[in-house]
Amino acid sequence: MLKSFRDSIKGFMAWIVVALFVLAFAFVGVPALENFGGKAPLQVGDQRYSVNDIDDEFARVMERNRQDTGEVLSQEEARAAGMLGQAINALTIRGVYVSEAGKLGLTVTDDMIQDYLQSDERFRAPGKDSFDQATLQAILQNNRMSLNDFRQAIRTELLTRQIDEVAALLVPAPTIYGKTIALRQTEERVVRIARLSAGDVPAPTDEQLQSFYAANADRYRTPERRTYTAVLLTPDVLDERIQIDDADVRKLFEARQATMSQPETRTFVQAQFPSMEAANAAVEAVANGQSFAEAAETAGVATARFDDEVKGDLVDSGVADAVFGLDGPGLVGPVDGDFGVVVAEVTNITPGTDVTYEEVADELRQELFEEVYADEIDTIYDELQESGDAGSSLADAARDLGLPVMTIGPVDRTRNTDDGQIEERVPLSMHMRAFDMSSDQIFEEVTLPEGNYGFIEVDSVEAGAVKPLAEVQDQVKIDYISEQAQSSLANASSSIRSAMAGGETFEIAALQAGAQVETRTLSNSNVPPNLSQDLIVEIFDAPIGEMVQVTSPDRETMTLAQTESISFGPNGQWETMAQRMDSQIAQSMSRDLYEAFFSAMSNANGIQRNDAAINARFGAGE
Repeated sequence: MLKSFRDSIKGFMAWIVVALFVLAFAFVGVPALENFGGKAPLQVGDQRYSVNDIDDEFARVMERNRQDTGEVLSQEEARAAGMLGQAINALTIRGVYVSEAGKLGLTVTDDMIQDYLQSDERFRAPGKDSFDQATLQAILQNNRMSLNDFRQAIRTELLTRQIDEVAALLVPAPTIYGKTIALRQTEERVVRIARLSAGDVPAPTDEQLQSFYAANADRYRTPERRTYTAVLLTPDVLDERIQIDDADVRKLFEARQATMSQPETRTFVQAQFPSMEAANAAVEAVANGQSFAEAAETAGVATARFDDEVKGDLVDSGVADAVFGLDGPGLVGPVDGDFGVVVAEVTNITPGTDVTYEEVADELRQELFEEVYADEIDTIYDELQESGDAGSSLADAARDLGLPVMTIGPVDRTRNTDDGQIEERVPLSMHMRAFDMSSDQIFEEVTLPEGNYGFIEVDSVEAGAVKPLAEVQDQVKIDYISEQAQSSLANASSSIRSAMAGGETFEIAALQAGAQVETRTLSNSNVPPNLSQDLIVEIFDAPIGEMVQVTSPDRETMTLAQTESISFGPNGQWETMAQRMDSQIAQSMSRDLYEAFFSAMSNANGIQRNDAAINARFGAGE
């Protein structure tokens, strides 16, 4: 979440992309699903966000994606692309800052907002050095914002900046850090390397095999197996219990019809003129054969293009009425609009389409089902818990409520059954919980994704038993030989260390132990492919004279090494590298401190998500 926040505060248009600081629009005509469960879908401190707020934010993220990529995604496709999660994260981050600003008593005055608009060049027309209303209007219309929404967004951003300016101060790194890391890049080591091999280990005798088997019996134990009762509370299980009345579906359709249908859209180009006279002159020039773009250029005003606009989304109601009042493409105006005198040229009209009840009835029925399901699952959950507290078994409590009951097992922790099948009737989280419970516990609930629940109760536990030697003899033999090889390598390594402690050199001690020895010069830019990365790390971390060792993955060979000398090669870029390292370390330290600060703000203000309510509105959760 924090990374997405840092990425989103790089400029005015960037935070509009993810709608980080824009107050949500009220969504008209939708049943009050935000009251589900009596708990807001999202609450950050004292900031509460309804499903309508999330819906607006989600739509805004989708619209920005359309503008950036040209893709027109359905809500389902947008969810799959993570856009619902982006919207929820954006609201969450904004809520943290707004709540924290309130605690700190921070304020933003109207004068501060005015200064912001006047000083930021993004609100200026090309070639101008002062605030331009037409540019602001274009920003508002492209981002579906009203003036009041925009002012609140700026207010929130300025509050956030006040906090960030303190939290995001760059922390200087100790200069020794950069110098040390830069030196490390040029470091060279002269290293003696010895290789030991375990050789051929003789096969064990029957007595050795029996002794090894007895000493390591737990390796050859069958896994514990359990049988448990499971009850799922999911839409599939509760489908027959929930009946959705056709009248309710019809009622929801009537409330949603206006928003589900596709309204008429128009594409137009507009220009704002300094006076009615200038606008009339431009209209006359077009009538005399000039293009609208040429007439605007002659008047010295900029044009702004608006693609596929819905009438209700246009900020200037006067311009909206004029543009949508034309019977076909053409010029309209002058219009004395909210931001000045406007002339517009409509270039394309896309008629609206109406959605019929039959086309969306199944979708709306499913939406109502999910809303009722969320309430039903809460009721059943409470009733099961009450039965458990009263001493009822899970099976009896579930059957009393008409719920299907599953007996799982005998099965081991890895979900293997007696007949070699994989038990997959319950989610893995439920299965693992069954193996963490004691057999005398009353049944427990397990929270599942998408607002669902499961209940489990352990019925019986079969302890694992040691398999007979005859059944596992081949594996015991493999394990014995592997351990003997490891022991041989460990003994050889120990003899080398003992010899070195007695005064022998690493090379002589290694040769006496039967190792092959070579001398290599190693650096960060010269790493031999036949040396493992683990060994290289050990070598460069060890001081001169200290022996290090690494065993191969198959545990049949061991490589030992000792650094004889360390030098630092020439590097004309050393000082530049050290400065760059200092800068990178400082940024990393500042980032860590900032993350800790944001985490502390989040914890102090509290973030609560009601995933059941979110899923009831949007389907599969984020």
